[in-house]
Amino acid sequence: MRERLFGWFLVLALLSGPVSSYAAECWVRDLATPRPGEVWLLCEQGLVRISRDAGHSWGEHRLQPPGGWRALAVGGEGYAVAVGSAGRIAWTSDGGATWSRAGAATAAGRNLHAAAAVGPRFWVAGDDGLILHSPDGGATWLRQRTFTTARLEGLFFIDARRGWAVGWAGTILATSDGGRFWDDVAPETLYGNLTAVWFEDRNRGWAVGSPGLVLRTEDGGHTWKRVAAPVTGLMRSVHVASGAGIIAGDRLLVLDPEGRWVPVAWLPPEAFTAASLANGELWAAGPHFLARSRDGGRSWTPVWRAPGLQQLGALPANKTGSSTGQAVSAVRSDNLPYSR
Repeated sequence: MRERLFGWFLVLALLSGPVSSYAAECWVRDLATPRPGEVWLLCEQGLVRISRDAGHSWGEHRLQPPGGWRALAVGGEGYAVAVGSAGRIAWTSDGGATWSRAGAATAAGRNLHAAAAVGPRFWVAGDDGLILHSPDGGATWLRQRTFTTARLEGLFFIDARRGWAVGWAGTILATSDGGRFWDDVAPETLYGNLTAVWFEDRNRGWAVGSPGLVLRTEDGGHTWKRVAAPVTGLMRSVHVASGAGIIAGDRLLVLDPEGRWVPVAWLPPEAFTAASLANGELWAAGPHFLARSRDGGRSWTPVWRAPGLQQLGALPANKTGSSTGQAVSAVRSDNLPYSR
């Protein structure tokens, strides 16, 4: 497959300045950029970090119980919801200043992997085809029928009525009534596990997963086509808007001006866990770092890193997509959680 990188030089310098004392406690699981300059990070340990000045300063809140947190959705109007293993659900209605949580029995103790929010309306999804909906900012939760037992890992709502869920065994579900009814819209010939879904508008959407799966729809999810992508591993996150796009996973992909997915040559010492974009800015996160690009992925600026990562590296790329120059290196502290 022909790969093209425009001769980009993708540079990540060392992050200067002091590193927050609690940085070592954050293994980044999810990332949201609901508006320009506003960044939310969810750490597996239960730490929610929020910046409203593009990462220059951060506030924090610790969710309970600690550990096992996996996904975050910010719905606007101050509302957001976070979910995790063993039925963890927490939500805020005041922009993250305070959080409430549901008992594990709400999700029957099942692991939850995905969340979506439109204002005070929340949806969460997880094992055994489970989707729960709260129409009132977390006060009440109702189970929605999905007629699947697949593990659901991706969830997205474009408005209060139209939403999509994706999961293992090529599962793709769609609803046009807020989840009262979910329809199976997956192609019969789709093989693989889907982990994330995103829609630009009511018609144009993307779903990603493994092995190297990138799917596109232009009719609201009724039909899906596989898109060529220069990857064979796991894709964890996708975000597309206004001609810009980013996919994060074992590799980082961006949309080129011709609408093709191309790999960013920068290879940090950890796989990417999440990606987002807002107002043309691309954001990419790994377990222990966060970086931003303001030029479509040509160059990247480190915003945050954990103390154990001493170097993120500099990596030029040639026109064929193979890497040249000095390899990326890192030093990892033994007391930092680390996983690919």
